[in-house]
Amino acid sequence: MYSKGQHNVISDRSGQKYKSGGMMFTWDGALVHRSEWEPKHPQIELRPREESPGVKDARPRQPDRFVGSIDKTVTGGLDDV
Repeated sequence: MYSKGQHNVISDRSGQKYKSGGMMFTWDGALVHRSEWEPKHPQIELRPREESPGVKDARPRQPDRFVGSIDKTVTGGLDDV
């Protein structure tokens, strides 16, 4: 269809032919028809937070300390079978 002052343009998204008056640029620079245009998604701009360096006031592991005696007597071994 003829529209005075407009020319034919091919959409970057669909490949369809439209008049130049109905075309728009997307946020990433693609030329699309008004019906194909979408706003920029908000999560594209998210930036990760800085990570914390680790546990605050970390200390090295202390050696195990046993209180009392350990009974080394074994009863009911394999010899009783």
